[in-house]
Amino acid sequence: MEKFADLYDFSPSGYFTLAADGTIQLVNLTGATLLGIERARLLGRSFGHLVAVDLRPAFHVFLKEVFAGSARRSGEFDLLGQGSSRLTVSIDAQRLASGMECRAVVVDITARKYAENKMRVSEVRYRRLFEASKDGVLLLDPATCKITDANPFMTALLGYSHEQLVGKQLFEIGLLKDETASRTMFEKLKKSHQVRYENLPLESQSGRHQEVEVVANLYQENGQAVIQCNIRDITVRKKAEDALRGNEALFTALVEQTPMGVYVVDARFRLQRINPRAFPQFSKIHPLLGRDFAEIVHVLWPKRVAELVVARFRHTLKTGKSYQSPKFSHRRRDIGVNEVYEWQIQRVTLP
Repeated sequence: MEKFADLYDFSPSGYFTLAADGTIQLVNLTGATLLGIERARLLGRSFGHLVAVDLRPAFHVFLKEVFAGSARRSGEFDLLGQGSSRLTVSIDAQRLASGMECRAVVVDITARKYAENKMRVSEVRYRRLFEASKDGVLLLDPATCKITDANPFMTALLGYSHEQLVGKQLFEIGLLKDETASRTMFEKLKKSHQVRYENLPLESQSGRHQEVEVVANLYQENGQAVIQCNIRDITVRKKAEDALRGNEALFTALVEQTPMGVYVVDARFRLQRINPRAFPQFSKIHPLLGRDFAEIVHVLWPKRVAELVVARFRHTLKTGKSYQSPKFSHRRRDIGVNEVYEWQIQRVTLP
């Protein structure tokens, strides 16, 4: 008997024997420990009074159902332990053969419920981000390579409905060239867990062409492998980049092909560019490009002249006011030759 008493008292679950009105007739040590109340003080008390006030009506219905038949009933309730500490428990109860009492198995599931609630909150947050994202997002099943979910931005980007996208493979919606390209991507994903594609052409259902950037990740979610593809429309960015490259090419052509010497000093007062016509005047200075322009000028001209030239450049750089020099004739400090120039300074905004 002592062995069975130990099994009863030290079971991982709380055991309660309740009368039809919920009065506690028997309770094991685990049940008392669960509530933080001495066993002797629990006997004769109403179990319903241990249930959180807002859940007591539901518990009374639950207890009534237990005594109404012989079937086992299950429910989850919050109990108030010592010091009004609140814990969530699952209760499995069944009426005894006498019909006068029921036996209830009570298990603390507070930690599990907390984890479940935390998971639910996380899922809600993820879903909100998924729905509100300004990137297209596709979820795929690695086993079938088929789309299982798509966010609203993705449906707008492609012009397909959610129902039309689900069940298709990437090459079927024009995201990859063909089935071979699709297989290649999935093989890479299995090895590296991430694949990135830049400047992929994409055609919507209506025939609109756009360029996209695709980042695919393979990860585990609740023990299952999932592929997430983030698709960003970079059409506008690509057009801006192309325009910038065109402007840079035009600027370079103008500088390189002008019949006058041209050099460019940046906002940090460093020489950034020099065209072929101007280069001979600086050919003996090393290093040249990227060097402080004031240093270069002091190599070329005597101190008084150099300081005047540097001051003119700094003034134009600061104020934006152009400067046209009068006839400029001075002896070069580096080569000892008298040279004559006409020069002007202009501040321009480069791309």
